[in-house]
Amino acid sequence: MDYIFNGLLEALKLLISFDLEIYSILGLSVVVSLTSTVFASLFGVFGGIVLGLYDFRFKGFIIRIVYAFMALPPVVVGLFVAIILSRRGPMGSLELLFTPTAMIIAQTILITPIITGLIYNATKAHGETISQVSMSLGGTVKDQILLVFTELKKKHRYCYYNRIRKRYFRSWSSYDSRWQHKRAYKSYDHLYSNEQFYG
Repeated sequence: MDYIFNGLLEALKLLISFDLEIYSILGLSVVVSLTSTVFASLFGVFGGIVLGLYDFRFKGFIIRIVYAFMALPPVVVGLFVAIILSRRGPMGSLELLFTPTAMIIAQTILITPIITGLIYNATKAHGETISQVSMSLGGTVKDQILLVFTELKKKHRYCYYNRIRKRYFRSWSSYDSRWQHKRAYKSYDHLYSNEQFYG
């Protein structure tokens, strides 16, 4: 237990001391994560909308692959990227192993199926109606994809805020109900404990 506590204390000291090396590592982690998320979103959002809107050959097979890759262990992805980028690998001449680019590639491979699967499920549930409205207004394929993306974003934002609002008001109503019952009980107890009541 002392070992864990001392480690946390040393980590806190490094953060408070504003060590340049520590904050450069933190900054690199943030940049790698944001960059990989942007690339994965570009591929995943477009792929998920296309899978949800259109029917084509091998669509079911691709969806099964996407669902399977959503549970892909990070260790497997890291090992795959390391083999590909190693000196004896197919892309060894690029010398990208143990670089931030390699980390971005690995995280992009890891995140893309998750985003694709989530967008596909949302598009499958609500995208057909939105696409039909776009087609009835004479929209192109590009217009359909952009409209579905915009409307899904609005819908999920509304659902998120609505969920927070319901949870907040439910907890507040529960608290207010308990407070009212407690107040009524105190008034009832005070009434029957008052001697003048029996007078």
